Amino acid sequence: MLIEQTLTTPATIMLLASSPSRLTGLKARGAAASWNAAVERGPMRYLVRWGPSNDPMKYSATVSTPRATLTGAMSGWHVAVKAVNAKGLEGWDWARLTID
Repeated sequence: MLIEQTLTTPATIMLLASSPSRLTGLKARGAAASWNAAVERGPMRYLVRWGPSNDPMKYSATVSTPRATLTGAMSGWHVAVKAVNAKGLEGWDWARLTID
């Protein structure tokens, strides 16, 4: 068991280091959301989730640019975005906010 844990720790660290970093600059007003592009190089796409407080990830979209239209979004709803790199690794943390 100790050997398995010893091998798992470096693998976890490598996975986190290879994943896109947390996005910054997330803004949302009405149905329009934007954020700063991922700092990592290479092809990137973004997972976008939004919804009301009782189901904040009800709706979703995948986009290739750092902006999205949040169909049906309303003031007070939540939005979350994270990057996905060309290898399919998702960022380990969502950028989140409440829509104005």
